[in-house]
Amino acid sequence: MSPTRPSTPASATLPASAATLRAHLAEVTRHRKTATEQGLSGALTTVRQIQIQRFRHFYADLLVDPQHARATHFFLAELYGAQDYTERDAQFARIAGAVERLFPDKVMTLAVELAEVHALTEELDWRMADTWQALGLPLNGPANTQSQGYTVCWQRVGRQADRRFAEFRRRNRGRRRCHARWQVSRKV
Repeated sequence: MSPTRPSTPASATLPASAATLRAHLAEVTRHRKTATEQGLSGALTTVRQIQIQRFRHFYADLLVDPQHARATHFFLAELYGAQDYTERDAQFARIAGAVERLFPDKVMTLAVELAEVHALTEELDWRMADTWQALGLPLNGPANTQSQGYTVCWQRVGRQADRRFAEFRRRNRGRRRCHARWQVSRKV
């Protein structure tokens, strides 16, 4: 039973809210559960390790740039990687209501967009791992073999519209800045 994604991104039709954020995180949980049930953990780790290597290659300049290095390393260590983020996501779901109540709407919108991209990324990773395993590709091997296997899986999974959507969200997130001078406001 493969997870499905609605044809219209949820944040395009739903307001930014704690419930929307939790719905995206629940989608992430469903993808993780499906991957575990289907025995895809090894393939999922391999796919993510390849993606991290690709990221490090394509964004090598950001990894050493004084202005972006800390954020880039934070992304690789804390937001995207081969480790298990289940507890982090559960904690974020628990505080979603407080974020909605205490912070400006821009903060909640950003949090929902991040959760939406997280859910989409989790699904695409799951599909890549499923294809990797279905093709019987090795979990370890020379870099060129891994790269070729990754390319084949990427082509078979397709989903160009979803990939463009995720890339658009990632790029625009940095342009819409939530400045450090947030004032905590309480809705009465």
